[in-house]
Amino acid sequence: QKLGLACALIHRPRLLFLDEPTFGVDPISRREFWEILYGLLGAGLTIFLSTAYMDEAERAHRVGLMHHGRLLVVDTPAAIKSSFQGELLEARASNLWAARKVLNEHPLVHLSLAMGDRLMVTVDAAAGAMAPLKEVLEQAGLTEVSLERANPDLEDLFVQIVRRGEK
Repeated sequence: QKLGLACALIHRPRLLFLDEPTFGVDPISRREFWEILYGLLGAGLTIFLSTAYMDEAERAHRVGLMHHGRLLVVDTPAAIKSSFQGELLEARASNLWAARKVLNEHPLVHLSLAMGDRLMVTVDAAAGAMAPLKEVLEQAGLTEVSLERANPDLEDLFVQIVRRGEK
């Protein structure tokens, strides 16, 4: 990928298009690649980059989120994240799948998504939802239950926008 970037830069373009340049790259090379890109930005080069990695998209000055070939939103990452509707909770329990089933049936929960060893749960107001949700999980026999506030990232917002469009 670095060699491809070097070849693209030989003629000193003012505009560079990169299509998923870090796909399949190990984490160390990925960081190095981004350091190179930041250096190019500092030198006045404009970079258009497509990526499926939302953590990479958060590094951009402006982001356009697309789904099924349709542009959903364009803005800065901060502005996009600020448009998240509701509040986000991070839930953990001894049995994540059972917890998700319980939460999806609860009227305070708009959406719950499994993300590794936790659930990301969208509610209207975290303060009013935490105690009732913890209680219903414990009543369902789940142990090691924890609920904490979380800050939505671009991936959370992307899922929310797509789900709203599906309804």
